[in-house]
Amino acid sequence: MRIARRGNIKHVAIKALEKETELLKLEEKAKKAEEEKRKKAEKETKKAGEEKETAEKIRRQKDNERKRSEEELRKLEEGKLQRKEEKYEREFSQLRVLAASGTLVLTFGHELQALVQDMEEVNYNFSSLVKELPIERRKNHNEVLERFSYRTEMITEFSQFFGLMAGKESRLEENKWVIYPIVENVFSPFKMYFKEYGIEYYNKVPPYLKTPRMYRSELFSILHNLMTNSFKAVKGQKD
Repeated sequence: MRIARRGNIKHVAIKALEKETELLKLEEKAKKAEEEKRKKAEKETKKAGEEKETAEKIRRQKDNERKRSEEELRKLEEGKLQRKEEKYEREFSQLRVLAASGTLVLTFGHELQALVQDMEEVNYNFSSLVKELPIERRKNHNEVLERFSYRTEMITEFSQFFGLMAGKESRLEENKWVIYPIVENVFSPFKMYFKEYGIEYYNKVPPYLKTPRMYRSELFSILHNLMTNSFKAVKGQKD
């Protein structure tokens, strides 16, 4: 009876030990699962933090780029505005100069016309006097008269040139101008200079050719500049 009891106690003890071992395994397994769950949660939290940090970094970078773009655009607009203001200031200054010089040129043109009338009168009187001289004395006086007449004609053309260049229509009205007659107006007053230096000019501008819309005074200035530069280039050349 005692042997049987001891065997039964041993069996119970083994069963209890096995159960305890099983419980320990389950507890260890639960701990590992909990640890893995914790590590996973930490990893996800870290990843979320990194993603949030990356998103914040991208947002800051975009904000900085947007601010730089806005600053560059602002500076660009300010530069454009400044250049436009400087342009208007230059144009306004030019208009003031043109207004003052235009008045001066008109006054000069008026005086020039009066001078031409006096010269024509002198030319007429001198011609009448030369006709009364003996034939042998007329030659030298005729040469003087010819030069004086040519000068009178040249000054007349200069007077017309100034009138066209400084007139109200030339300074205030933009138009599409036929170029050929204006070339003639620019060159004609200088024909005497060309003749003295043996220079000929040819106006081969097509008669139908027009400018874009512009002030006639601008066209006069352009053509006058071209003419004087060309004259300087060929003056004194053999061919």
